[in-house]
Amino acid sequence: MAAQLQKVGEQGPGTLRRRRRGRHVPRSATLPRVRAGAGKRLITPPVGGPLVGIPERDLANGSSAVHDQLYARALVLDNGLVTFALVSVDLFAVSHALTAEIARRVNARTGIPEDNVILVASHTHSGPSISKTIVGGEPDGDWLALFISETANVVKDAFESMRPARIGVNVGQCPIVMNRRFGLPDNKTRVDSQESPPRPVTAEESTDSDLGVVRVSDLGGKTIAVVANYACRPSTVGKDGAFLISADFPGVFASLIESAYPGAVALFTNGAAADIVHRQHIQSGGQTSAGYRDTMLVAELLADETLRLISKVRSRRRVPLSVARKKISMPLDVKKVPAGRAKETKNTFQAVSKFEKQVLAGENPDQFLDRSSTRFIAESRWAPAMAEIVRRGKCPRQVETSLWAASIGNLVLVTAPGEMYCSSGKEVKKRSAFKHTFVLGYAGGYLGFLAPRDVCEQGGWDVEEAFIYLPDPALPLVPGTVEDTLIDHMLSLARSVVPEGKSARQVKAQ
Repeated sequence: MAAQLQKVGEQGPGTLRRRRRGRHVPRSATLPRVRAGAGKRLITPPVGGPLVGIPERDLANGSSAVHDQLYARALVLDNGLVTFALVSVDLFAVSHALTAEIARRVNARTGIPEDNVILVASHTHSGPSISKTIVGGEPDGDWLALFISETANVVKDAFESMRPARIGVNVGQCPIVMNRRFGLPDNKTRVDSQESPPRPVTAEESTDSDLGVVRVSDLGGKTIAVVANYACRPSTVGKDGAFLISADFPGVFASLIESAYPGAVALFTNGAAADIVHRQHIQSGGQTSAGYRDTMLVAELLADETLRLISKVRSRRRVPLSVARKKISMPLDVKKVPAGRAKETKNTFQAVSKFEKQVLAGENPDQFLDRSSTRFIAESRWAPAMAEIVRRGKCPRQVETSLWAASIGNLVLVTAPGEMYCSSGKEVKKRSAFKHTFVLGYAGGYLGFLAPRDVCEQGGWDVEEAFIYLPDPALPLVPGTVEDTLIDHMLSLARSVVPEGKSARQVKAQ
């Protein structure tokens, strides 16, 4: 009997191990283990350079001081089969060309494929300009070179610090935002803080309070990085210290998370936030006189909920990873090209007040231009420039950009090259093949406001004027492009990174 027991004992452990893997699952199908690393580098520009995000300020003067520093933060994940980098920068936007150049340098320094580098901007309205526009000035060339180098270096830092890790995902709610196209309690309506005509509010208009969190920790439980995904426009500072360089609430949020987890790196990724603002912004009429006080409040509320969600994260050692990039062409609305308006706009510019001209001449530093004068000045530069582009036959009818999707288990990150609206972001989440979907706005390029057809019909500053301030060719997308093209591309790309051997239904149910 003892011999029989010993024989059974010799066979038993191996049999048990095979059963734990699954009777029909071969050893080669076991998921590889994840390694992760993170990094953080300073990218604050010199004082005096051009700012971007508030036209009345941007055309008047450059930055006057630094309120808080700007950073590039990176997370690199690797499971032996796939390596990819997620980079978050405290900037208004990142251009397609800059993204490509940074990816090229990352590849040269780390070997990470260029297509596997995802660059996202927080969309702070108090950061430096990174692209030349028809109506604006040249960005600081020396700083741009430094930014490209440091952003590539921060990925190298993260790559070289990789170690065995665990990853967990959680999604909760942080209801501190509102849709800026909303109805007021007295049945009046309002489009936003810009001077736009009121209109009826439809039932489809809503907000998105989803707060997504990814926690990456080492095998000892020490947090390596936290990725947060939340939709809210970082224009909290408003006119309070608007000439100061600031990362706005995403920067404060990241600092709070990093203080809670010493040695960790916190990456804030913005969502479909084109029409989403925090409640205090609405209550103060968009001028946010409280400025930095509101910045702290928004950041603290987000950080508190993020820490609560992290405490409930269930981390895994073995997680499938996948990344895909897709180049697409988007049609431009050439009907917006000015026809005979150049002379009219130039005459209007002559009527700009003496005060406005003093501001433009730098005689009244730290002063905002009047909104109507800002438009006159912008159009006086944009209209003749666009007319000349048309005359030379160089007006493009489409623009090329790229989309990315990266899956981490039952989570997919999918990018949008500009300011996606809440309704579009919720549509992507609803139709996604994954249990959790993070829409990363302001990623891999910037095509301005990605307005759906109904928003184009409703009008407002964002669809009637904002495109003037875009880099060349300074034209918006054709109405309907978001629903008819962009969302479908995003969803098909997300489906392409469903883990091998899994159906979309299985990933959705995990």
